[in-house]
Amino acid sequence: MAAQFAAGIPGGHRMAVVKDRPKSIVTIGGGHGQTNMLRALTMLECEISAIVAVSDDGGCSGHLRRKYNMPPPGDIRRCLTALAQQRGIAELFESRLSWESMGQRSFGNMILSDVFDNVENLQVVSDIMADCLDCRGRVLPASLTPCTISARDQSGKVVVGETRIAQSGIKPHRIGALNNQQANPHAVQALAAADLIIVGPGSFYTSVLPPFTIPGIAEAFALSPARRVLMINLAEEGKQTEGMRIFDYFESFTAHLDLAVGRSIDTVLVDALSMDRSVVWLPEAVKTMAAHLRRASDPASHDPLLTARALGRWFDLPFIGELGLPAPQPQVAQPRFDRPHGPLMEHPFSLS
Repeated sequence: MAAQFAAGIPGGHRMAVVKDRPKSIVTIGGGHGQTNMLRALTMLECEISAIVAVSDDGGCSGHLRRKYNMPPPGDIRRCLTALAQQRGIAELFESRLSWESMGQRSFGNMILSDVFDNVENLQVVSDIMADCLDCRGRVLPASLTPCTISARDQSGKVVVGETRIAQSGIKPHRIGALNNQQANPHAVQALAAADLIIVGPGSFYTSVLPPFTIPGIAEAFALSPARRVLMINLAEEGKQTEGMRIFDYFESFTAHLDLAVGRSIDTVLVDALSMDRSVVWLPEAVKTMAAHLRRASDPASHDPLLTARALGRWFDLPFIGELGLPAPQPQVAQPRFDRPHGPLMEHPFSLS
């Protein structure tokens, strides 16, 4: 069926792997989706930077954000531990301990907030912790001050705050930032120097889009000489992304950039089982790449090893193995099926 679908679209051709091997890769987002992507990138030969959303206002991160007037540390912590080569310290960072006045709290969050209380700059804190953890890359808060986001639906209803947005059942049409933010200059520099920028995966409206509401981030993204790719999520997030297809993600992201100059997404990355007919609505210049990417044990989550192998094939990146483990022997390539704007996928599938 996949072959029939591809063959039924005039002008089909295969897009070759990227000729210029990307040396510097930047991810943008937050939450568990970004950490899975970072774990994948640690298995490849490349320089890694993670630009992380600073809009979280719930749980331990929200408490520390209000107490210290700092960007929420939770997603910063997750990215640091994903990149850590000192796995023992990373496991301690992710452990939860009982604190007298606050109950169960992440040990890593408490360390980050304690150091922030002394240096008052989350980028400095992140770099210090990256040295302690011997990280394979750099973790960059999108802004050095906390961001409060708002969501507006098609009817004009507005909900303020990441936690309230997630709990409200609203289907966002636009996401914006309420407070005056400034982009972290290190994040802007990373985008300017990148060879490849990967947006997502993660909670689309509350983790992936918020960094782009900060003045300077969207502009640096659009003007970067890098290839810009959008990773499509594997599952709906309740009402927020209910019914969204591949083209809907692309269209919403492009609308939020609101660009006068520069370029938007040029490549869409999708799990083979998530492929749908809306890909034919993508602009002719946008490439689509698909493969098996989801965990067998958790179909709503990307598997870092499968993602690493796919990225390595698509962008000609040498596979160096999981952190602390030798690189396995290469496997025989599976058959591929094509679509007009590039490789469609690596196995047959059905379209309903």
